[in-house]
Amino acid sequence: MILAAESAGAALPLAVAAGVSVAGWLVFLGVLAVANRPRDADPGPAAMELFEEPPAVVSLLVNDCEVGREAVPATLLDLAARRVLSIDQVEPERYVCRLRPSAPPDLEPYEEQVLDHVRGLAGPDGVVPCEALTTGPEEESKGWWKRFDKAVVADCRERGLTRSRWSRAALAALGVAALVPAVLAAVAVLVLPGDGSGGSGDAAEGVLGLGVVVWSALMALPVALGSERNTPAGVAATSRWLGLRRFLAEDRHFAEQPPAAVAIWDRYLSYGAALGVAAAAVRGLPLGSESDRVAWSSWGGRWHMVRVRYPCRVPPGWGQHPARAAAIGLFWLVLAAVVARAIAPPLVDSLADVLPEAVSDPGPLALFAIVFASVLLLVVGVALFRSAVKFALGTLDLFARRQVEGLAVRVRNPHVAVDDGTRTRVRAWLVTRPELVGAVSQGSVVRARVSPWLGHVFSLERAGATAAGPAPSERTATAAAAATAALPPNVPDLVRLAGTMGVTLNPVSQGAGPDGLHWTLSDGRTGMVMVHVHTDGGADEADPLLGPVLGRLLDIGREPVPGMGDGASWTPWRNTLVASREGRAVAVAVGLPDLPPERRLDLASALGRALL
Repeated sequence: MILAAESAGAALPLAVAAGVSVAGWLVFLGVLAVANRPRDADPGPAAMELFEEPPAVVSLLVNDCEVGREAVPATLLDLAARRVLSIDQVEPERYVCRLRPSAPPDLEPYEEQVLDHVRGLAGPDGVVPCEALTTGPEEESKGWWKRFDKAVVADCRERGLTRSRWSRAALAALGVAALVPAVLAAVAVLVLPGDGSGGSGDAAEGVLGLGVVVWSALMALPVALGSERNTPAGVAATSRWLGLRRFLAEDRHFAEQPPAAVAIWDRYLSYGAALGVAAAAVRGLPLGSESDRVAWSSWGGRWHMVRVRYPCRVPPGWGQHPARAAAIGLFWLVLAAVVARAIAPPLVDSLADVLPEAVSDPGPLALFAIVFASVLLLVVGVALFRSAVKFALGTLDLFARRQVEGLAVRVRNPHVAVDDGTRTRVRAWLVTRPELVGAVSQGSVVRARVSPWLGHVFSLERAGATAAGPAPSERTATAAAAATAALPPNVPDLVRLAGTMGVTLNPVSQGAGPDGLHWTLSDGRTGMVMVHVHTDGGADEADPLLGPVLGRLLDIGREPVPGMGDGASWTPWRNTLVASREGRAVAVAVGLPDLPPERRLDLASALGRALL
């Protein structure tokens, strides 16, 4: 009996020691996590050089060693650039994938997975609309994504660019250290006085099981902190790819290129998608389910990624009317204060009486009383704090209003997330009036009046049409009007002219930009021709496909084209003709991979002469 009492008296100190050892182990884990986190890479010089890593691997490298969701559409674009399949524009904002009859080259497992997905959706003619490329319901899509992610990580490790974040030595050190709290917790339970009904064997098995559970729970934490870390070779590769991202981001046209522009941009578009600077191409290929927490926005004149958060309990009272939040906060604050005033003194006195007894004889009832009193005090304290914060925020918002105008990037009734261009992380408003949510749609420009602290929406209205890109400026409208006035209706003539050369083209889209008018014509099978006409500037300024950044490098491989005036040139590596005459500049990009190179030049020259 004396031995049992002595063993029972050691239970509380052992439990405290187990808690302290858990805290120490968590600190040790934090130190190792910081020491083994992915290392940042400084962007290299802006350059247009491509390297051997596939776009999906590049996505992992530039996203802190995590595969970004844009890696899937980037892989599909890369397959199109490598002529495994084609992506054609059939009408404005509509694209189709066409499988090629030829056998694909050797592909990585994740590339095969994307290709198999397209094959599974394609009809007998090998065609699938791009809007049908989603990877199925949420649960099925999660499984598909896990397989893709695992294959990309394996390829990255095989290339020597990343390794496991937790080395064997680090995991061994964490495992050994985790034995201390596991053993202490098990021993603390073992020495608790029992009723003697169970056998010693059953008790030992229960204690051992508890130790294993504690140890396993602790060792599961490193997995949740990320699994990859870049190697020195990976840091160097990341630096090079960040240089390409800087280069592509400088081009004002690149982010607006549709998926079908891969016939012109080749692998630059797929790598731009992986690097996060080809927003329009990624948005046109909805592979996977749409993320509620990550959205693309064009608000402010430039495509960028916005991360959306849906506040639930923090801050307290989010979305409520300020008067209601202040009133409810004050009510619960007073009630919690009354309860705290009534129960806190006796609870503290009881703890002061029980603790010495629990140390000398820690029976189950004493330990239960300590835990119960502590939890009750904690609940009252949290209620006091939340009520005070809610009352304060509601009071601050009573007479404060904020006018917001931006793009509705996510509409999930009753939540509306609006990007106003001031931050890359936005909090979705909890709109309490259903008629306000029904008045807006995702992608529309909205105007709202909200409270600054609690985000209560007083008014919400649609301020503009659905926008897939920045609104046209006055300069854009002026340039388009000038171009329209200066040009005859040449598109049918261009189609007929291409037909006389044995190339069947059909116009699929047209538009106006700050530099003039542009058209897209497709052969309906393998690619397209893009034409741009500028009515006030030189040939380099007219090029909508290369823009001012790549235009500086047109001298690389540029070949003069005789008979089209001064400055006419053909760039074989881009299949692009630029020419100008009497204030009008023309760019013709022939993205028809099945057409021989010399016939591409002939077609571009004929079209260019017709427009000049």
